[in-house]
Order: sequence, then structure tokens, then C-alpha cells
Amino acid sequence: MSGPLLKVDNLRVSFPSPDGPTEVVKGVSFAMGRERLGIVGESGSGKSLTGRAILRLIRPPGRVTADRIAFDGTELTGLSGRKMRAIRGARISMVMQDPKFSLNPVMTMGDQIAEALTVHGARMSRAKLRSRVLEMLEKVRINDPERVMQMYPHEVSGGMGQRVMIAMMLIPEPDLLIADEPTSALDVSVEAQVMDLINDLIVQNGMGLILISHDLDLVARYCDHVLVMNAGEVVESFDAVNMAAAQHPYTKGLLAAAPRMNETREFLPVLDRSAWEGT
Repeated sequence: MSGPLLKVDNLRVSFPSPDGPTEVVKGVSFAMGRERLGIVGESGSGKSLTGRAILRLIRPPGRVTADRIAFDGTELTGLSGRKMRAIRGARISMVMQDPKFSLNPVMTMGDQIAEALTVHGARMSRAKLRSRVLEMLEKVRINDPERVMQMYPHEVSGGMGQRVMIAMMLIPEPDLLIADEPTSALDVSVEAQVMDLINDLIVQNGMGLILISHDLDLVARYCDHVLVMNAGEVVESFDAVNMAAAQHPYTKGLLAAAPRMNETREFLPVLDRSAWEGT
């Protein structure tokens, strides 16, 4: 492949308000190959909307504009709904924050994973389809996949539900995975297991990853490059190994506010927005 896997130029998302359209994503631009890109920022910084806008998942009255959103050389902004659906899920997949709200409560886990293949036109026998689903459940390290295939979302833990979501998104063998806070609903003990799993599958399959998170340490551990967003804008970007050398006051404030296991503090530092707002 020549050129970047994904190139985004001047992406903007706005919503109507009593005072007119309000921009919540303001001119985001970046390019990436088959690498691991982290997008970090506080809640409300626009990072999740950026991921959804790339996949054209922002519904009216939201409005998305961009000079360019090109995936593997194909411009996405002008594609028909049918052609976009052929890319969404098949070549670009997205893992949402909480499986409780993403999985269909009236379908078994096995049927939902199988649907991720059949909805994109996969033609295979029931036996072959079942075999593929079992294989994918094993890849995401689920014990007793035969039993899990028959279970419904309310019957599994949050960690297992997220593994099923990952299996569902990866079974079509996409080129890019967008993971939106994939561990936010999980216990700390499960978080590392799920992130190790995502990372291993990304590396094994030679895929690109966009990891959306508020956790700077998590992004530093699993990503190659980092975009820092604040109030809808990218304020800084750098290689993950250089996170400690971040220059923007907002990034420095996020790093200083992160709690550490090896220290005791009565209060966490507060972000001083006057250090960058209005500059």
C-alpha cells in the first residue's frame, strides 16, 4: 500500500444550538498507516465524535464536514450509503465503550458474531460459519466457546462481553480498528487482559488501531503515536515514547493530574485552563 492507510484533513462536527451551530470538533487533521494511534483527552474533548465521524456515524441534526477523509486511497466523504456500509464493519471496525449497550439483547453471542460476517456478504455453509465463530472466540481467549456461543448478553460479565465485541469486530478481518474507551466499563484487573488481547490481535493481523481514551498511561503503553485533544481541537501530537516530554500546558496538566500507585497525595492537581485558553 502506498500512502497512509487513513488521512483526515480539517474534520469538523457541529450541532445546532439556540445560538446557532456549535462546533464540537474543530479542524482535526492527521494521517496514519498500519500503526497504533492514541487519541486522548477529557470527556467532552471530541475524541469519540472524531472516531464516529470518520465512520459517518453522526446522525442529524449533527453535521460533519471535512476537506478529506481518505481510507486506503478511497475518499469516504462522498461515498453512497451502500458503499460506505461495505467499508464500515468490513474494512474499518469500531469497538464501543460498553458492551451492555452495543450487543443485541435478544441474539445469542454466536449469532451476533456470525452476523458480522454475513451482513457483509460472506457466503459459507452453516458448519463453516460456526467453525469461524468458534475460532474467533478462541482467539479472544474465551474459555468454553461452545457454551458462550449459546449465551445472551445479560448472561455474561462485562469483560466477556467486551471480548465478544472484539471478536465481532475482528472476524471480518478489517484493516483498521477504532477502539473507543474499550476498557472504561471493566475492572482494573480485566483492563490489562483486554488491552493485551487487542494489541496482540492488531500486531498479528497487521492492522491499524485508533485507541480513544482518557488514560494517558494506557495510550503510552499500547500506542506508537498520540494526538491530544482539548475542546474539540488537536493541541499536541508526539510519539508515545516521548510523552514525558510533552510541551502543551494541557498535556502537562493531564500528566500531572494522573494518580500514581507509588505516591500519596491529599489532592490531585487541578488543570489551570488559563495557561492555554485564549492563547
